[in-house]
Amino acid sequence: MACPDRVGRWSQKGGAGNLRARLALGDRPLVLYLGTLSPRKEVETLVEAFAALGGDARLVIAGNDFGTGRKLHRQVRRVGRQDGIVFTGLLRGRERLEALADADVAVYASRDEAFGLVPLEALLCGTPVVVGDDAGCGEVIGAVGGGLLVPPGDAGALAAALRQVLAAPGAFRQAAAQAAGRVRARFGQAPVCARLAEIYAEVAPRARLQLA
Repeated sequence: MACPDRVGRWSQKGGAGNLRARLALGDRPLVLYLGTLSPRKEVETLVEAFAALGGDARLVIAGNDFGTGRKLHRQVRRVGRQDGIVFTGLLRGRERLEALADADVAVYASRDEAFGLVPLEALLCGTPVVVGDDAGCGEVIGAVGGGLLVPPGDAGALAAALRQVLAAPGAFRQAAAQAAGRVRARFGQAPVCARLAEIYAEVAPRARLQLA
């Protein structure tokens, strides 16, 4: 995972991706999932939602297999979208950021996600997000903006959110750019270190009293 400051510096240098060129996607609408392929991430729900979209959109699923890879491939064949869904495997470093920059929307509608760095990285790359609304990740995106919240496991709600974002890419990219500033202000190196210093200053005297 990349820290907000490093992603921000990369995006401010005009970072752009080559994922579209490498996968021959052209200018088709691009939905991206970036993360592990595990049950809690609800990637199966994403595949179901994407199948309902129709049109010429493409879904890229990037991540290493944590138990659902084979099931996902079978599901893609079952819904008949082999031509529209691409598995890339694990992406690292610059490839990861380039994928986020190339996407029209990054989906992280997982269940019980305590925080989730991927949506913040996406916003810093200028890409709007759709995330699950049941835990910390939803709270964070609800606070900084730049995306939509959906109930995890609800393919209909996820498909509707994707349609909404893909129908107004300019407006959602503008919202993502505005949210990026709030991400840097809240989760950049300086504010996080300052908050940690405050916590240590508050806790340390109590610890000394308990040890005395």
